Amino acid sequence: MDHIEELLKLEKASKGIFRGTTRESISAVIRAFDSKIIEIKSKSGEEKKEAIKGQLTVAQALRHDAVRRGANSYKDPRWASAAVVESWLLLLRDGTPEVIQTAESIIDRMR
Repeated sequence: MDHIEELLKLEKASKGIFRGTTRESISAVIRAFDSKIIEIKSKSGEEKKEAIKGQLTVAQALRHDAVRRGANSYKDPRWASAAVVESWLLLLRDGTPEVIQTAESIIDRMR
């Protein structure tokens, strides 16, 4: 799946009067990963790849934990927040500067 598309679905699923918990969870996890993302962006080459790999492991573990706890949709706060960060990290690894900028614009709206 396209990670921009994924972020847009997550943003849409977190909107609305009954989605406050999902929005708050996504925002909290984004803020928790901010310093790690800044650190990753300061690296290059193999060092950057390894830093992304380490944080991807954390984000994937959060998402897998959410699934184990019964998450089954974009509206689940635990799953959604982990998926946002996972997509962000994958785009930092594989995306063009333009795509990363688009993703970070979407992520900023979810803060």
